[in-house]
Amino acid sequence: MTAEAEERSWQRDDATFKERALRVSRRAFDWAKRAPGWIGEHRPFRHGFSSLTRRIVAQPALQKYHPDEFKPGPEYQDDEGLARAAGDIGTTIFHPIGTCKMGDDPMAVVDDRLRLRGIGALRVVDASIMPTITSGNTCSPVIMIAEKAADMIREDARS
Repeated sequence: MTAEAEERSWQRDDATFKERALRVSRRAFDWAKRAPGWIGEHRPFRHGFSSLTRRIVAQPALQKYHPDEFKPGPEYQDDEGLARAAGDIGTTIFHPIGTCKMGDDPMAVVDDRLRLRGIGALRVVDASIMPTITSGNTCSPVIMIAEKAADMIREDARS
């Protein structure tokens, strides 16, 4: 396969991924569905990348450390099996943020007091109002968002 054909294949895979990942229901009480397809569509798995770690660890310079494979295990030998195991074992530290724009423009989901537009008694108090992800864990920023929201709720109740 030429480099140009490979790139077109990769772009086609990206389009398929986006189409699948963006499927949504129009019913409000349906569970959100996501199909990220990280492993199945990832180019390195098509080129033997999944066995690279084994080749590196097998080098004589590392033998003094007695490396033993814990996961996925020696029963997975071919790239297809390794890719499947990576999909079964792998996970992500997924911190969804930025899904509820805050502001006063038509695209904003919440106002500057975290009230959901159109439903003033409902507030969004989580990482979804953060415009960008922090360089660390999202827990502390969300705690501060909650503290500020509690203050705003108390202020609004007094007025």
